[in-house]
Amino acid sequence: MEIWYDKRQIFSEREVLLVVGRNQNGPKDKRLFAMLVLAGLILFLWVGNRMAEERLAEPVEVAKEVSRTSSIYQEILEDHQLASESSRVRQADEGNKNDQASSSIEDSSGNGASSSSESESSGDSASESQQGAPSLEEAEDLGQLYHQNPPSVPGGQAYVEVNDNVPIFSDADLTDVEEAWERYSPLDDLGRVSEANALLGADLMPAESEQREALTAITPTGWQQNRYDIVSAGWLYNRSHLIGFQLTGQQDNLLNLMTGTRYFNVEGMLPFENYVAAYVEDSENHVRYRITPLFMGDELLARGIFMEAYSIEDDGELQFHVYIPNVQPGIEIDYSDGSNQLAV
Repeated sequence: MEIWYDKRQIFSEREVLLVVGRNQNGPKDKRLFAMLVLAGLILFLWVGNRMAEERLAEPVEVAKEVSRTSSIYQEILEDHQLASESSRVRQADEGNKNDQASSSIEDSSGNGASSSSESESSGDSASESQQGAPSLEEAEDLGQLYHQNPPSVPGGQAYVEVNDNVPIFSDADLTDVEEAWERYSPLDDLGRVSEANALLGADLMPAESEQREALTAITPTGWQQNRYDIVSAGWLYNRSHLIGFQLTGQQDNLLNLMTGTRYFNVEGMLPFENYVAAYVEDSENHVRYRITPLFMGDELLARGIFMEAYSIEDDGELQFHVYIPNVQPGIEIDYSDGSNQLAV
């Protein structure tokens, strides 16, 4: 009996040791499992953040732009006698605006309304321009003359004037002014955008509460996105509106979006768009407006755009005709497909 008791006792002790060992290993296993789950979650979040970075970039930059540039544009509008203290300036950018872009408005708008004496001179020449507006056939010939090849743009300039800064609207273009409208050309066989036209008016502009949306659902031709430290906000390309959001409220209209560099969008187009928007808001006049993208041959990325504007009720108090090249300083771009690299 004693031997049997001793064996049972020994067995029981071993069993106890095994149970105790399992109890001691249990918390370690749970901690290890929890650490693995946590590591996996962190990796998942990191990858998701990287994938979402580009998608979130545009709306974040728009929010920053609204808060940073309102005072700059108010000063510009006051300098041009286009706004009173109560005038509202609508901001709708796809990137960060700076003082250099602001000064480009002042330089370009000398043909519009930069000072009282210049306004009178500009108004006189504008009246003459409208009275001598070309016929539809003549305007088409002028378009063929000026809009088939990219003008030479000096280094460091975001735009260059075309036809002495006089738009080439036909007589009919300047008489169909009963109400605001917008028209977009269909995509061509390569999926590229074409000419966009509008008669801009206050009733066509988006409501003050309407916000510009992210445009990631649209991929325009030539979209080969890359990030560079030398580019403002990092990303090389923006989904650029032909007719800006602040003018018509258009969001993800594929007929109105092209691939444009950061420099092209912010330094080139934006100053003119905000200038026109402020003028329309303050005067409640109409502006005949046209954007003509320039593609060479079968290239998928536009070389640039021609931008024309002419105010109707005051016979061209506001008018301009400029070419804005689709370039980015320090970056080499292949316009055949939009591929890009740092300039050597």
